[in-house]
Amino acid sequence: MSTFRVSQYPNDLTTRLIAQGCTPENHPGNVKWESGYGQFEYKKEFLRDRIYEMPCGLLWREDEWNGRNMGYGGVTWCHENDNPTVRCPYIPARTDCPLKDLRLGGGASWLAQCAGTPTDKPYSETDSLDAVAERERQADEHRAAVALKKFAAAVRAELGSFCPHHARWDRERIKWDYIREYDPNVCPDYCITQPCLRCGMRDSGREGNVLYDVHEHWRRTDGTFFDGEWNEIITRGVRYFKHARRLAICSMTAENPELFDWQIRNSREYANLYFEEHHWHGRFRVEVKNIRVIPKGAKDARDLMADLQAAKDGVTVIHASDQKKAAAETKKERREKAKAAKIRRMEQVVRSGQFSELEQFQQERIEKTIGGDRLEELMEDAARARSIVKPEQVSMFTEQDEGQ
Repeated sequence: MSTFRVSQYPNDLTTRLIAQGCTPENHPGNVKWESGYGQFEYKKEFLRDRIYEMPCGLLWREDEWNGRNMGYGGVTWCHENDNPTVRCPYIPARTDCPLKDLRLGGGASWLAQCAGTPTDKPYSETDSLDAVAERERQADEHRAAVALKKFAAAVRAELGSFCPHHARWDRERIKWDYIREYDPNVCPDYCITQPCLRCGMRDSGREGNVLYDVHEHWRRTDGTFFDGEWNEIITRGVRYFKHARRLAICSMTAENPELFDWQIRNSREYANLYFEEHHWHGRFRVEVKNIRVIPKGAKDARDLMADLQAAKDGVTVIHASDQKKAAAETKKERREKAKAAKIRRMEQVVRSGQFSELEQFQQERIEKTIGGDRLEELMEDAARARSIVKPEQVSMFTEQDEGQ
């Protein structure tokens, strides 16, 4: 008799089947044994055609709604316990529905889950979860469209302008919200009107970027004669945007210095600000200076005399463009070395005569990497090496003498 480990908290399906004498080797065809969990589970093919009924009488099929398996309120809600859950189809969700299982609770809309039970009733589209969800979606879209007219008029009266891309429909509260903050990292990607409905700017069609200098100040705490002195590192030409943006956007960004402080505080390169605020208290600070807009194609002019004077004063000056070029060169060298090593490994495989033993896709990959001419040359060398017959060593003794 086979032995197997059963979960300490098995689902109802496992409890029933074990009571009937089922084992991991002998069980109904619609279930499978999960050794990692120590219990039986339904096969996906069986669940695909299963129909569930909600307490309100709505029917839903697993292949369309994908009932959730979750643990909540000390209960495991899953198919094996005959209580998988789906979200309430009504908008707004009925979080305090009196028909649902009280153990599912109420509260936030994302908790508006309702458990279904298996049923033998024939599936009907009119009484299905799909029909109600589609009907509720259309009604919600109509409510949003009607409310948007009044909401837009109220925003225009207060702010003087209204942009639909800054409006958000909250279907749970049945109201519109307006994002008053202007984020130049996101908003330009959605602005499709001229002039912009939010800020009234006009686009010239030209692109550029915003550059600025970062001044880092470090106080030495090394216990030496120079302990307590401040060291300064200047990084010139740091880009605010990763890619070129319209000059109108760049000009608006340059007029908001707080955006640069926010970007620095959320950058990994200046994670020391966290330690300064919570641990160091007076060892490190960062300043943003010389904010300017550079059109696309133009180079940021370098002040050589200012750099020399800074070096004379003991200040370290770094140009962000030089850092970027050095990083690109390092990456290029690393890739070239890796590619050369890969080619050497492939050539060794061909020389050893193992090329014909490889799979078709592996042969195609080698041919694409090292080239067809090089592959033919290596295969000829490998065939030539195999055709050379090693000379036999001449012995002065006969086989009878060697045996003695």
